[in-house]
Amino acid sequence: MGYRSEVKAVFYAPKEKWATLKLYVDENFPTVGDLIKDEDLHEFESEGHYYCGYLFEQDDVKWYDSYAEVIAFNEFARAFLELAEGDNANQLEWHYEFVRMGENYDDIETVYSNDCSYLLDVKREILVNFSLKEGV
Repeated sequence: MGYRSEVKAVFYAPKEKWATLKLYVDENFPTVGDLIKDEDLHEFESEGHYYCGYLFEQDDVKWYDSYAEVIAFNEFARAFLELAEGDNANQLEWHYEFVRMGENYDDIETVYSNDCSYLLDVKREILVNFSLKEGV
């Protein structure tokens, strides 16, 4: 079975600066596996700001650093983050957020680019996995 994680990442820019980010992702995102698809592209709003971006989601996944898809994703994310925080950061206005939450309660990994909007956050919950019957 193996250790499982929930992974979410978002690569985004203000709506008016979206075209350069989309071109970069289209040309540079790894083709290992099927990590990002066209349906992962979204327009969204947060606190009055409008963005376009890719929402990457993997639930119940073995996210091991030795797996080819994870290596490819991490290399792309590092390169993207360097651009987002590099010399042209003010012109690009690209942002990156990443959260991985493992099975263990304290196994949480986060990466946020400078000046991001903190669109991803972690919330642990206790779930009730049964139905209550009335009249007992």
